[in-house]
Amino acid sequence: MDRPSGDHRQQARPPPQGPRSRRPWSLPDSDPPPGSSLVDAAETEAPDGGWGWAVVAASFAAHAIADGFGFSFGVLFAELLSVFGETKSRTAWIGSLFVSVPAICGPVAGALTTRFGCRWTTIAGAVIASVGCLASAFTNSVGQLCFTFGFVAGFGLALVYVPALIVVAFYFEKNRAFATGK
Repeated sequence: MDRPSGDHRQQARPPPQGPRSRRPWSLPDSDPPPGSSLVDAAETEAPDGGWGWAVVAASFAAHAIADGFGFSFGVLFAELLSVFGETKSRTAWIGSLFVSVPAICGPVAGALTTRFGCRWTTIAGAVIASVGCLASAFTNSVGQLCFTFGFVAGFGLALVYVPALIVVAFYFEKNRAFATGK
C-alpha cells in the first residue's frame, strides 16, 4: 500500500503529459520561442490612445452594422409580407431569429474569440454573415430566409459583435470607461 493506514487523503497525481493534456484555452507549458507572438499578459501594457482610437472606431462600425441590421428589420417587414404572402407571425420569425441568434451564440463566439483571437474571429464572422446575407437574396420562402438570414447571418454577426466588445479593453487601461462608453 502506498500510503500509511491512518492517512485517508489522496495523494496528488502528477499532471498528464502529452498533446491531449492541455486544454485548448491554456498556454503551453514551455516558454515560447524567441520572436513568437505569444506574450505574457503581465508584460503587455495597454497603450491608452494612439492606435486604440482606430480600434474604437472599428468597433463602433461593427456595432453600427450589427445593430443596424437588426433594428432596421421593420423596414423590410412590410415588403417581406407582400413578397412571400405569409402571415405576420411567420414572417416575424426572420427578424426574431436574426436578433436572438447572436445573443444565444454569444458563449460560442466568446470561446472562439478566446481560442483564435479577435481578428480571426471577426474575419470569419464577417465572411459567414456576408454569405448568409447573400444567400438570403436567392431564397424563395420564409423558411429559407429564416435559415440564411436568421441563423447563418445571425451567427456570423455574433462572431463580429463579441470580439468588437472585447477588443477595446485590450487597448485602454486608464481611459477604458471613456473608450467603451460607460
